[in-house]
Amino acid sequence: MPFILRMISRAKWDLDDRFNWIEPGDVRADALVTLKTEDDILSVWLIADEKSNLNDVAVALSTTRERLSNFDYALVEYSQLDLNGFRLDEKPGDTKFLSANHWHRNIVRLSGRALLTLAQLIQDAVSKDQQGRIPKKEVKQLMLKAVEEGKISTTTLTPSLADDLK
Repeated sequence: MPFILRMISRAKWDLDDRFNWIEPGDVRADALVTLKTEDDILSVWLIADEKSNLNDVAVALSTTRERLSNFDYALVEYSQLDLNGFRLDEKPGDTKFLSANHWHRNIVRLSGRALLTLAQLIQDAVSKDQQGRIPKKEVKQLMLKAVEEGKISTTTLTPSLADDLK
């Protein structure tokens, strides 16, 4: 079963003891900032059943950043989006890792209620440990490997990110 990946800020989605006032099935308000939409569209990435493209998607998204950092993400089962009536459109991503851009999708026609439903699906995924972190050091290694293989060029990255890869 494939997944949809959304890059998140893990600290905003963790529900530790400090947040025992949040009811089951609810999400922290701070978590919603990681679901910024534009024109009622949310950018997500398709991840293969066996997660074979996870590292490539992490590198692709990392090429859009100003600096090298940890890569935090949540994985929602694609079937959950279908069950909840979400509409996904294929649209190539806008990253410097051109061969990975075809895994990009947009969730379109998002209402406020639909966005809250999606937030609950992400919170469920985080609670079920369908989330992860690729540490900054490993992101650097993955990016350097992509540079070595000719998949990305440091000349296309921001100067600060290119410096971080040195």
